[in-house]
Amino acid sequence: MKMKLKDVKVNEYFTLKDYGEKDVPEKAVWCKGNYDRSSKTYSCYKFYDVNRESFFKGTREVFTDLTF
Repeated sequence: MKMKLKDVKVNEYFTLKDYGEKDVPEKAVWCKGNYDRSSKTYSCYKFYDVNRESFFKGTREVFTDLTF
């Protein structure tokens, strides 16, 4: 399901592109963290590599229906 990052719950998994009915590779799965007020972005980290952190705006569209 396509939705905005700000509507995804904290610690919920998502991907940045739609994989449809295919299985999602583990390396493409992100987990939403907390909101950073100073930069007005959400901290997100990779499921496979928790040391890889990126900051995304809340308006970014992500996909939450996934099986991996």
